[in-house]
Amino acid sequence: MVSRISVLFVALLFALVTGCGSGGGGGSAVTKTGKAIFTLKWATRVASRDVPAAANSVRIEILLSGTKVAEQLTVRPAAGGTSTVTINNITVGNYIARVTAYPQVDGTGTPVGKIDTNCAIKDDPDPVPITTDPNPTVDHIEINPSSVTLYKTQTYAIHVVAKDSSGAIIVIWPAKLSFVSSAPATASVDNTGLVTAVEVGQARITATETESNKSATLDVTVINPPLDHIEISPATASINVGKTYTINVTGKDTLGGVVTLDPAKLQFTSATPAVASVTSAGVVTGVKVGTARITAKETVSNKTAPLDVTVLSNPFQTVSFDTPRSFDVPSATDYVTTADLDGDGNADAVVGGDTGLSVLYGKGSGDLEPYTTALTGRSDNLAVADMNGDGRPDLICDNGNDFLRIVINQGGRQWAAPIDIPVGTTVINAAIGDFNGDGRPDIALVNNQNGNSGKLIIIRNNGNGLYSIANTYTIDTPLDLTVSDINGDGKPDIAVGHYSGSQSGCQIYLGAGNCSFTGGQHYSVGNTAFKPIFADFSGDGKLDLAFSVVFSDEIATLLGIGNGTFTNLQTYSTLQYPSKLYAVDIDRDGRPDLVCSHNGTSSFSVLLSNSVTGLFGIPKTFNSGGGDTRSIAVADFNNDGKPDILAQNQESKRVSIILNTSH
Repeated sequence: MVSRISVLFVALLFALVTGCGSGGGGGSAVTKTGKAIFTLKWATRVASRDVPAAANSVRIEILLSGTKVAEQLTVRPAAGGTSTVTINNITVGNYIARVTAYPQVDGTGTPVGKIDTNCAIKDDPDPVPITTDPNPTVDHIEINPSSVTLYKTQTYAIHVVAKDSSGAIIVIWPAKLSFVSSAPATASVDNTGLVTAVEVGQARITATETESNKSATLDVTVINPPLDHIEISPATASINVGKTYTINVTGKDTLGGVVTLDPAKLQFTSATPAVASVTSAGVVTGVKVGTARITAKETVSNKTAPLDVTVLSNPFQTVSFDTPRSFDVPSATDYVTTADLDGDGNADAVVGGDTGLSVLYGKGSGDLEPYTTALTGRSDNLAVADMNGDGRPDLICDNGNDFLRIVINQGGRQWAAPIDIPVGTTVINAAIGDFNGDGRPDIALVNNQNGNSGKLIIIRNNGNGLYSIANTYTIDTPLDLTVSDINGDGKPDIAVGHYSGSQSGCQIYLGAGNCSFTGGQHYSVGNTAFKPIFADFSGDGKLDLAFSVVFSDEIATLLGIGNGTFTNLQTYSTLQYPSKLYAVDIDRDGRPDLVCSHNGTSSFSVLLSNSVTGLFGIPKTFNSGGGDTRSIAVADFNNDGKPDILAQNQESKRVSIILNTSH
């Protein structure tokens, strides 16, 4: 079969006939090739639609998917007439034949005409060129295909072909084509025939060859791009028991645009309906405290998206504490802390004092067993951590005589002889952190040398019960310290409270990850900052700072920026001499509250968080069970899920448990 194209092109006519190339013989497949034969008739009349005198050369290109596979340039004969162009060795297949006429004989200059048309190279051994009248008349024009479907924002180039009465293709001058859209707001078209899909709907594009006034149409349907994925935003949610939350599901198409989803085609399932249930409309209900993953599914595309739900208890409407339960200890004490020391699941009390380190094991009911002695001799400034990696909490304290002591928990309520680490002067307080990233807990401590200056000492845990001083920094009059990664670099930082001198207030020290630190920002309120702590008060995922200002009877808070600095200072007046400070969710509203002890009083205070901006309400004061409550700790001593208070009573040689009875 022979295919042919007759084209008048700037005073020329060509016929394209495609034929075969030689095949290969036996054994293996051979690629078949063919040839294209163009017969060009150069019109002799002076005037025509395509200005024949303007064309002095023609370049014929064979294109496959936009890539040129063959070409040939033909020069206009001096006397006009006919030229035959044969392009051989073209692999059998479907191509585009591009014919371009140029004013210069070397194929340069601004083209005076061009056409792209389909060209099928076929397996025909002897194609016969076809020639026609060099001055054809446009019988009609065609757009093929005559309809297209486009996604919004897509573009499409219209291909217009003019034909004579025999069906041969005629090259027409592009400038003689005009295009108009019946609905430009749906599909617009420019003067080159480039269609842009604007909005969902239908439009008809009409192309007109202005010399012959022949027209053809293209019907355009614009649709939304297909759904690529669905999203739930935000992807996490926190609700209280009995409260509800409505899921917001959004579809996104392949171009990033928003797809309106049909609610009837959305399904919702909960992985843990006993914690959080969900309706067919995407309404989540908190059933009990815990976490659950909700999955939304678009049933046509089967696209899914998750929502991680945290269910919190209903906030207590009233915060209250029971009458203190008091327990004897062997001597006056300044320090208490808590941990599950014997691994029975109950919180135990650790008490430091003049005569030794005492442990009162918890019964899980809010009561404590009588004290036992873990270490004799003065034991102050307590910390708890698993120092040897055996899974049991060990005790860290000082002996009041220039030594830091580590008491290893041997299990079964047995304690090893202390490891004494000389530090030069009396330890004021200690905190734990992995300061060199080796997986072992190191120790930071502050001491006071002569009432006017002190030191920040970093003790490296070398493993196997061996410790060494890694770094020492001279600082002004430290009181207390705490450890946390406040700038998000994965390295623990330190905040030190100072009570006088140039560093009076709270000083930040940023960790380098190798047991060394550099001085960061300094924050001063009054002249004594005690017990700095870090917690996320504003719920933005960044640690905030709080510390007690002892002699101003205030608690100060600052919001973290996330880079190791803090801003938005707030102060809250409290009972006299606020000292030890803890951040814990007392009323179970999902936000940390502040609990503070008060030197010289029989009270502790609670400051409830009252907003997600990190603000706190007026302090509420509660009975601590005895005089001079300098130190407190927080744990759930009766296993009811509420944080209780362990208070030291320095004057009465007792400690008290105050159960949280909030409701």
